Amino acid sequence: MNMSLPVETCHCCLLRRDLCICTLAPHLSLQASTQRCQWLLLTHTREVGKLTNTGRLLMNSLPNASVHLWRRTEPLETLLKNRRAVLLFPNEGGSNVVFSHAQQVMREQEDGADPVLWVLLDSTWQQAKKMVRQSPELQALPRLSLNIVEGSSRYHLRRNQQGLSTLETAASVLDDLNEPAAAASLLDYLDTFQRHWEAHRSSRLLS
Repeated sequence: MNMSLPVETCHCCLLRRDLCICTLAPHLSLQASTQRCQWLLLTHTREVGKLTNTGRLLMNSLPNASVHLWRRTEPLETLLKNRRAVLLFPNEGGSNVVFSHAQQVMREQEDGADPVLWVLLDSTWQQAKKMVRQSPELQALPRLSLNIVEGSSRYHLRRNQQGLSTLETAASVLDDLNEPAAAASLLDYLDTFQRHWEAHRSSRLLS
């Protein structure tokens, strides 16, 4: 006998109501220095409304996280002005100050200094390169180049996935900041999301 599945979707995670993962978001226990960090997701317009987007998972999980819709014609100067922003993006031979480890960034944070703002590009890799190329403000930011091992991504919902997903990038930073439990919790949340997403796509109950 066929089962009748609910058709309503959650307005936050966009999954079917019975598959909603919002209440499953981890409550991260962080060190005081990490708690001060801020996170800015610059979301490409093409990511809005995509079920496979992992940025919204971070908005459910990370303290001090905010999202801003990136548009090519909209300057980012006001958004980034007077903030200790670091872009999570590989160095491409520019003159920017480049960090190879998140702890390097934090060591420069003196008592009373403004907290670090980690800037994540919530987009595909191809889109991210265009965002940086078309945003002078992003080009000017110091960068943290993550050491990514090919094939290390656990994210499998998109074809031709390159590098890490947005959530995995944040988890990598947390791991660098000696927050392995928080990083593992985020990755577990990603795995949960993928299982729920596959059930949503296949119009079936969660197995």
